[in-house]
Amino acid sequence: MLCKLIKSDPKKWPDIVSVDKGKLRISFRRTIRVSDNDGTSLLPPDLGAFPLYSVSTLYSKLPQPMLAKGGILFPMHDQEAMWIKFESDLQYAIKVYVGGVNAVSGEPAVENMATRLRRQTLGAQGASLQDYVVTPNQRWIDGIAISPGVVRQFVATPSGNSNSVEAQITGEDAVAGIQFEITKRKRVDNKIVYIDSGSGPKIEILVDLEMATFRDLGKLVQKQRGVFGRKPYFFITQFDFWKQGMKIDDVDWLDVTLEDGNIHENDTIEMEWYDPNYHRRASVVWRDQGDQILEIDWPDENTVRYFRHRLSERTHHSPSRLRIWMSSKDSCFSDLTRTRWQCNLPNGLIYVQQILYGGWMPGYDIPANIKAEMALAAGGLIKQSIHNDPYEPDSWEPSSTITLNVQVLNASIFEAVTGKVPPRCPISERAYKAAGYPYFNIPEASSSVSGNFSGVKSLGQLSSSTNNSEETKSVKEQTDYSFWDHINYPLKLDTSAATPKFRTVSEIEEEVRNSRVVSRW
Repeated sequence: MLCKLIKSDPKKWPDIVSVDKGKLRISFRRTIRVSDNDGTSLLPPDLGAFPLYSVSTLYSKLPQPMLAKGGILFPMHDQEAMWIKFESDLQYAIKVYVGGVNAVSGEPAVENMATRLRRQTLGAQGASLQDYVVTPNQRWIDGIAISPGVVRQFVATPSGNSNSVEAQITGEDAVAGIQFEITKRKRVDNKIVYIDSGSGPKIEILVDLEMATFRDLGKLVQKQRGVFGRKPYFFITQFDFWKQGMKIDDVDWLDVTLEDGNIHENDTIEMEWYDPNYHRRASVVWRDQGDQILEIDWPDENTVRYFRHRLSERTHHSPSRLRIWMSSKDSCFSDLTRTRWQCNLPNGLIYVQQILYGGWMPGYDIPANIKAEMALAAGGLIKQSIHNDPYEPDSWEPSSTITLNVQVLNASIFEAVTGKVPPRCPISERAYKAAGYPYFNIPEASSSVSGNFSGVKSLGQLSSSTNNSEETKSVKEQTDYSFWDHINYPLKLDTSAATPKFRTVSEIEEEVRNSRVVSRW
């Protein structure tokens, strides 16, 4: 499954994360902050979507920790509230994390012995162990599920001030932002594709285009040809990832499904064999990054085309937009079919530079006294159910799971980073009520799903000086959307991280039942 940013309105900013070719759409909605007291509010209004922006396009302005996490970001004001909207044509199981803490179960993304013990206790009490939402039944989530039918609202807070859900559960803001683990339902539909290695007959492969990745395809080719010392490197000419606004590195590229790579039945895919254990490297000077030296594996038997694609994976630019030269062998790089051995390259540096077609860079600096990264804290109570998983345990495909990281940027420095004024903070709840605007009581099926958030306090509980009725500071509303029409907004999925295998609620319950716990009561 691939992700990209799309616009709900061509005249405005990108505001939707499109997953699996638009079959799942996720957006982050602006809203008012509900009263942070003992009362439970009905659903607050939808005041529009937050603008979404790719972290990779802001490499010169964002702090290094945010750049390293990658993904996308959107701006939020301090103590501003939001909710997450899901639109889905198919069934997906989605784990939502706030700073690495599961918003449904309250457990950390990396499970430990304490997680197992808490689950055993919940299992003995007959409580729900579900830690994900299921679309299309779940159309939104407004906060952390503190009890059946009740959530505490998502509210932004500066990272590092100990107020976030993450800091209260784990002791620090190490992750911040929002993370998603998305798993799709199974579907088996094998089709024939052909592999052309440049020598010998084409290889016929039977594969599920929707579910199989290029990593899976490589294993099938190795198995059919009986070649395991070398690996196939595919040239995907049917689909230009870069023109689609996607940055593909070596790991992400292998985890793209054939369907997302625009591979169809009876298509032919070109490839070259390469030896991953043979490390003859080319030293490349990347002129666009202050003459940074890149070490690129380029075996003697592989072509210039192979080298250009490997280089594009490291620089995150399309091969067609890279100018490559060497003082004495410039002409070699124009013939894509020549191998490194045939080029007879002398020892020395190879230079690469992006071919530019115009661009824009804001002339601002981030104030040193402002915390750039925001985390999510708990706000007031909202009536909302997390729907039970209605599907059979074997309905889901764990191998399809992808991870998406979403960061929240402090709205006070959004202009310094992008050159545009962020959307102004919504009106207060008091002003909203005074204007006679409604809250929404949408009927939902009862559910037993909730998490362990007993140690999490809301912002109102943490600070006696918090006044939820105070008018928020007015910020000039953004009305000029032309800037967003002239930028690229690629996404990079973190598939290289060690994502735990997806387990259904039935599998978790079975694990708890099989655990042998010594007990005196």
